[in-house]
Amino acid sequence: MDCEKFEPLLLDELYEELDELTSAAVKRHVSGCARCAAILGDMTSTRRAVSLPLVPAPADLEDRILAAVKEAQKVVPIRSRLSRALSVAGSWAMRPQTAMAAVFLLMIGTSAFLVRSKNHGSRDAAVSVTVAGAPAPTEAAAESDSLDDKQPPRPLTARRLPT
Repeated sequence: MDCEKFEPLLLDELYEELDELTSAAVKRHVSGCARCAAILGDMTSTRRAVSLPLVPAPADLEDRILAAVKEAQKVVPIRSRLSRALSVAGSWAMRPQTAMAAVFLLMIGTSAFLVRSKNHGSRDAAVSVTVAGAPAPTEAAAESDSLDDKQPPRPLTARRLPT
């Protein structure tokens, strides 16, 4: 095994994660190569220096933590409760689904307003102007003048202005 093949396997050998065959090949290379032996030795000593000993946690640690949390939640000032509620509401409002729903409601409201305003605008267009310049009612306006549905609508005539 040469140094180029050894370097990618360096950390795996350090943490003993190689299979037996590869690990034996790495150890043979390290025993014959001073450069690779120095690298692996340095990494091993660094690992020993920075590793912390595992200290077992006390048996009642979890109970003490949960009791401290319950005690802290008992005495929560109103300002903290308000800020927590505001934070939850803000996080809910910043969701993409909420923004999409707001845009949808805005579109529905705007389109309902525009459709409603177009219906009012058609009533104003019921009057037309003749060549002489006098306003003349349209057929729809003439039909609305008739109170009896059985009577035919009056014929439209152009009115002339006195000159």
